Amino acid sequence: QASIERYAVGMESMDFASPIMLGMAVLQILASFLAIWFMMAIFNKEPLTNIGLSVKGRGKEMLAGLGAALLFIGGIFLILWCFDAIIVVGEKPVLLSSQIMVSLMLFVAAFDEEIVFRGYVLNNLMDSMNRWWALGISSVVFALMHAGNPNVWSTFVPMTELFAAGFILGISYTFTKNLWFPTFFHFGWNFFQGLFGFEISGMGVDSWKLIVHENSGQVPDIVSGGSFGIEGSIVSLLLTIMGTYFIYKYYKTGFSKTTIRNYYTISKRFVELVILGAILCLGLSSCSDNLSDGTVEDPNTGQPMIVGSIVLEDLKQEPFEEWYASGLQGYDVDLQLISAIDDPNGYTYEVFLGTWCADSRREVPKIAKIFQTLDIAPENVQYVCVDRDKISPGDEHVGKDIRYVPTVIVTRNNEEIGRIVETPIGTIESDLLEINLGLPLTPNYAQ
Repeated sequence: QASIERYAVGMESMDFASPIMLGMAVLQILASFLAIWFMMAIFNKEPLTNIGLSVKGRGKEMLAGLGAALLFIGGIFLILWCFDAIIVVGEKPVLLSSQIMVSLMLFVAAFDEEIVFRGYVLNNLMDSMNRWWALGISSVVFALMHAGNPNVWSTFVPMTELFAAGFILGISYTFTKNLWFPTFFHFGWNFFQGLFGFEISGMGVDSWKLIVHENSGQVPDIVSGGSFGIEGSIVSLLLTIMGTYFIYKYYKTGFSKTTIRNYYTISKRFVELVILGAILCLGLSSCSDNLSDGTVEDPNTGQPMIVGSIVLEDLKQEPFEEWYASGLQGYDVDLQLISAIDDPNGYTYEVFLGTWCADSRREVPKIAKIFQTLDIAPENVQYVCVDRDKISPGDEHVGKDIRYVPTVIVTRNNEEIGRIVETPIGTIESDLLEINLGLPLTPNYAQ
């Protein structure tokens, strides 16, 4: 379990614009091509190009794949935004060099998965069974290959959506046996998710996102996607099913006027269904699931957890007292370092924590003891407990980019001058001193 968690954290913290990531993707696709060439030559007795590599006359399919991905991801963003499932908090400039590096890496990664799952697995399954069985089995394999992604088991939706994604990526291949439409759709799917500020299959991205937004907490995770991103949203799942149907009908019958009218009718009814479902979810959420300040049940463990703004006295009640009191008593503050901090009450401090989080349980008692030793005035410190989606009922988290807890944000004159994320770079005392001195301190997980 611990090794899986470390692997997931490593995936979440990857920099997609890193040349190392591109290098790894290139090595992976070269290994995949070599393995498929060997299998095609020895077992299939066919040339490698038979997996669907021909580019002749496929330019329109490439553009259609990109356009469909933009429509798909942009449509989900608009639906979630219109129903207050997400809150847009700003925009982020992105370097052209980062865009280019990310595009290359994502394209190579998408092409790699397509040659394996559609070009070889689906291709071979179609030789021995009908279209739907072949799609179903290859989609199960595709979903299971992503089973280690961060937060993929947060609800039933992420794995179901990954299974459905195998259908929408593979349905055109069952007619054309060509990889370029699914490759460009797959590439666009991932690229536009990041551009619109969503996680990609549970992995956070900062390298190329233009829009910065956060889950509002006003709808259930199965609507917003929660910590997995939009691939964990029922809206995405329904659109994937509808998209698969449209692609199937296009290759089966083409786009006649009657077909277009039928598509319009289906789309209209689908939108009505989404609106009705969103209203129902909002109603249920407002009646029962919205967070309120105080102690609530942790949905993962069934144990109590605190949400909302707190005072430290709140941590002196069961079952929180055990870890808070022992952490407080067992920590020796580095008096030499904190004595060098100039005018500690000239700053304000926000501490975001999760009473469910092991890192918070370890670090927050230390932080509290340091602040007490520094004699920080109570009005200069705010402690906010968040849920597992890093959401606080009073919206204190909005605009703060809280992705890991604990997070300590230090501000002066309403301007953030530094933060400590999850664990200090050195010690809490040394990090606070560096922030106080104005030294450049890059916190964990900064992109």
